[in-house]
Amino acid sequence: MFPIGARVEGWIEAFFPQGTLIHLLEPHAVGLTDTSALEAGTPPEWMYPRYRVVAEVSGYDQSNQWVLLAHAEVLGSQDDEAEPGK
Repeated sequence: MFPIGARVEGWIEAFFPQGTLIHLLEPHAVGLTDTSALEAGTPPEWMYPRYRVVAEVSGYDQSNQWVLLAHAEVLGSQDDEAEPGK
């Protein structure tokens, strides 16, 4: 469902020691990207849950069932789908 090199979109879900978890929109899945790389190109006020992200699929972590993401960029807007109750 997520071929390597494909561009995907989602929103920041949480920050873990392993990286930043991204809730992928289509189909609903969880991606993981490097937090320090994400912070390098992102204003600090955008580094919060629900901020929209685009990234490129770079691989898979089968044991955690994560889609590994590279070249992630925070778009600077929040995702309405991430609101509780939606």
